[in-house]
Amino acid sequence: MTPTTLHHLTTWPLTPNGKLDHTQLPTPTKPTTTTTPSTTPHPHEHLLTTLFATTLNLPTLNTHDNFFTQGGNSLLAIRLTNHINTTLNLNLNTQDIFAHPTPTTLAHHLYSASPRDGLRRVLSYRTTGSRAPIVMLPAANGLGWCWSGLISHLPEDHPAHVLQDARLMSEQVPPRSVAELAAEYRELIREIVPSGPVILVGWSFGGTLAQRIAASLDTAALVLLDSHPGGLPDPGETDVAELLATALDGLEAAEHWRTVPPPAELAEHLRRVGSPLASLDEQVLGNLVAVARENRRAMAAHRAGPSSVPTLFVDAKQPDGYAPASDWWRGIATGSFETHQVRFGHLDLLHSDAVPEIGAAITRKITYATA
Repeated sequence: MTPTTLHHLTTWPLTPNGKLDHTQLPTPTKPTTTTTPSTTPHPHEHLLTTLFATTLNLPTLNTHDNFFTQGGNSLLAIRLTNHINTTLNLNLNTQDIFAHPTPTTLAHHLYSASPRDGLRRVLSYRTTGSRAPIVMLPAANGLGWCWSGLISHLPEDHPAHVLQDARLMSEQVPPRSVAELAAEYRELIREIVPSGPVILVGWSFGGTLAQRIAASLDTAALVLLDSHPGGLPDPGETDVAELLATALDGLEAAEHWRTVPPPAELAEHLRRVGSPLASLDEQVLGNLVAVARENRRAMAAHRAGPSSVPTLFVDAKQPDGYAPASDWWRGIATGSFETHQVRFGHLDLLHSDAVPEIGAAITRKITYATA
């Protein structure tokens, strides 16, 4: 047998009659070993850093810089994906950029990344910062990619995380009430932020979820982007264009669609118009529509309760004759309630033209709320 440990002794401990005294032998201890993570750069890190910087039109970039905190968005992610695939003869999907947004992490996952990494429950775009973490809730389709362009417009001293709906990767999409979803997301938030206050941000249905979560979570500030407190009528399957716009991040449906098309047809349409969602497989595309459908039903059945959390409400531009969405929250938001009107429509609030203004408004609010 091979000994597991060896001890060097200068003398043997002996009993008075000259025999080995086993009681005086040192107790064997199991050797401890430490593994130092490899700091060897991946062969593609330098090249990827150059491609990141070129896509972002920046002179230089660090290998650990996050694509989205440096100004990237979903459309630039498509361009970066194409650059990488052409240069390295790979077949990356846009969702790989969302899942691994730095040159270092992407390099180490080039040949091992899961094809659905971009759909994991939490996308952490910034993990450092000494102030309250910013947590963004997904919109009605359950996907969090819409937040990518806003990240670089949020203050750097706050960690930033985006949550996503677990049903996107399910075989079936079961119904969930707003209360049930909020409870699931609350547990998920406490997994990534075990204690202390957070800042919750939600657009549309995500804002409805954020307000519900804030009722039972230490929340320093709540930011609602053109959200409703519930009770909106459920159009069911009658308005296919609206359902698909909700499911596909505002993308206009093809004119000839009178019913929801099969996932294969959706995929072809997304590729044709150059959408980042084209990187998703057909199962997930079908789930996007199913999640959006179920969440519209959940919204119709929900009624928001009162909230005393300091709140910033961003009102989208409404058609003539329509009241701003913030009016729906009067009497529900019992704490400080600040509104900010923008010139952008509901579906355009997270587009590249809108996020600088919205990011500045959020920064002012959370800087004051967490001072």
